[in-house]
Amino acid sequence: MFRQIFYKKYKCSLRISTKNGFHLRPVAKFVAKAKKYKCDIKLKSKDKIANGKNINEVLSLSLGYNDEFELITQGKNAKESLPKLIDELEKIMMQDTP
Repeated sequence: MFRQIFYKKYKCSLRISTKNGFHLRPVAKFVAKAKKYKCDIKLKSKDKIANGKNINEVLSLSLGYNDEFELITQGKNAKESLPKLIDELEKIMMQDTP
């Protein structure tokens, strides 16, 4: 716990590209992937921060089409996890596009 305070944060700004927004199905897929990583994963939109491993918290951000958010990783393997999560999110968005 003490070490986690000192881990560097890795961030990336992203945008929701699907017309359907970030609804239950893509959020569930993202959270399932996020849970496989040991680092903390957060999504930040406007003034809200959600735990990326919690479906309800991510849904509470109400991310719609073209909304921007920040993906933040911190902790063990955070640096390696961020690009993998970005790739996964892009795949999920492409699969959800009609």
